[in-house]
Amino acid sequence: MKQRTIALLALAALLALTLWLPGMTVSGVLAQGATPTPAAEEEEADEELAEEEEEDEEVEEEADIQGDELEPNLVTARVVADLVRPGRLIMSARGNHWIYDSVAPLNGPNEAVNPMDAILGALISCGMFIYEAVAIENEIALDSISATAAGELDLRGVSGAAAVNPRIRALYVTMNVEGPTAEEAAMMAEAFSRRCPIYTTLAMSAPIEVINVVDGEEQEAFATEATPIIEADKEEIELSLARPSARGRLVEFGRAMISARGNHWIYDSVPPINGPNEEVNPMDAFVGTLPGCGIMVYEAVTRDLGIPLHSINATAEADFDPRGVAGSNVNPRIRAFRVTMNVDGPTAEEAEMLADEWRARCPIYTTFERAAPIEITNRLMGEGSAILEVEFTYNVDTEEYLTLASDFAEAFLSVDGMLWKLWKINADESRAGGVYLFKDAAARQAYLDGDLFAAVQSHPSFSDFRIHAYDVVRDESILTHAPLMAATGASDDVEPGMLLQVNFAYNVSAGDFLAAVSPLAEDFVNTEGLRWKIWALDEEGSQFSGILYFEDAESMDAFLGSELAEIITTHPALSDFEITFYGVMAEESLITRAPIQ
Repeated sequence: MKQRTIALLALAALLALTLWLPGMTVSGVLAQGATPTPAAEEEEADEELAEEEEEDEEVEEEADIQGDELEPNLVTARVVADLVRPGRLIMSARGNHWIYDSVAPLNGPNEAVNPMDAILGALISCGMFIYEAVAIENEIALDSISATAAGELDLRGVSGAAAVNPRIRALYVTMNVEGPTAEEAAMMAEAFSRRCPIYTTLAMSAPIEVINVVDGEEQEAFATEATPIIEADKEEIELSLARPSARGRLVEFGRAMISARGNHWIYDSVPPINGPNEEVNPMDAFVGTLPGCGIMVYEAVTRDLGIPLHSINATAEADFDPRGVAGSNVNPRIRAFRVTMNVDGPTAEEAEMLADEWRARCPIYTTFERAAPIEITNRLMGEGSAILEVEFTYNVDTEEYLTLASDFAEAFLSVDGMLWKLWKINADESRAGGVYLFKDAAARQAYLDGDLFAAVQSHPSFSDFRIHAYDVVRDESILTHAPLMAATGASDDVEPGMLLQVNFAYNVSAGDFLAAVSPLAEDFVNTEGLRWKIWALDEEGSQFSGILYFEDAESMDAFLGSELAEIITTHPALSDFEITFYGVMAEESLITRAPIQ
């Protein structure tokens, strides 16, 4: 049975709030989780499971000893990409966010890191982490390590100006090491070619050459030849190869600094080799290049052909076996990619044409398709513009309310025009409700006038309703990563965060109010632990709602004690604050497509 998870807040945070925000209405979630004592039959089942796991481990060890490759045990890496302004994407994975810029052949700004920079950086950072791991495993001195990588491709295929496949044709890596002997460095290079999923995936598509430079002396090259699963090159003109490059160095254990075209960024090593895995890791960056490049092509083609593109985001998943990274006898290469493109504007036929252009013009796609199958799904969907906040008191115990909510959840999927609903609960105050995003105000009103909402309002267990409607302030919401489309590719394994609602009145015109608060959007982008914020306005009532979703209670607590929160709550044009915080009901929220990943 799936365990329900509700994010909790400590009592200290509630007391601190009363000190920081005097005179405001504050409510919170105060509860404590417990681990149940297993019954006798559960203990027996656990013992049987442990025995099975031991047998599996013995099978793996025996396969390693005999040299037989293990059956793949795949996990999925997931990355989300969102076009936030022309030519610029916000990428997200595992709570981290970073930027990719579109490239010159697509008339992109190409100022921040672009997908090709990221591919090269992922390759050499993965290589440095494998060298580091091998040195530790074999007690080899590794005093320093840095690397460079270059790739060859014909950029004319990206612009569509020439009948040429823009795939990567070859990759060249130089590893500069101090400490190991030449033989030890050669062993590290061989491990790089086997244990790095970036290498083993790219090696399916293009030849890779690795040269070790040991204490300043260049060694013989280590090379692998491509073994593509398809050969899909066009009848091509003579190639005109560009050679983009990136460089990097290990700056501390498990952390690499990468540089390309004046940009500098960090990649972290991963758990299979005891890396910290706090910042973006090479697999995050690598998988993210595929939807990132796709969005860039969609954007360029719609612009060139005059096709409306109101908004676009994408989710990409890649399946691989991380045991190979740790040294088990299984290839860690990516076995399959799946990408969902959520587009608002194009017709179904236009969206399929855009996908074909992506398949032909994106060097990431044309490289990756030689290594693993890629499944593309276009999802046509509108961007939401209407927010509804509903809260009420429930007069049953919390477990009974949660059962009632589960019974209602599936019904919301049939609400026309509702993109998502986030279910929230304050168990301490017996308050619950939801935040809804609708495609427009008409869909919101239709729901309020409909039978489902009437059933909720008339339920004998619910009372003291608070209902408020707002319009989305789009530009600021997009900047603060607001999810204005339905969530896709959700996983059941979600650790929900905390929802903070800040509602207040403003005593100036809506234009003056937005002019005053819009510059604060950048500060919210940099708020630690804030996953997203929706800016919502009731212009007729001179009311504003900020809906903030934090990773955890500690992040929310830190924000409420921050200078940014003080600026807002002490502004002379703002008054009548109501600040409420809630746990998130993960199971129901996932059913109704809420963005809680």
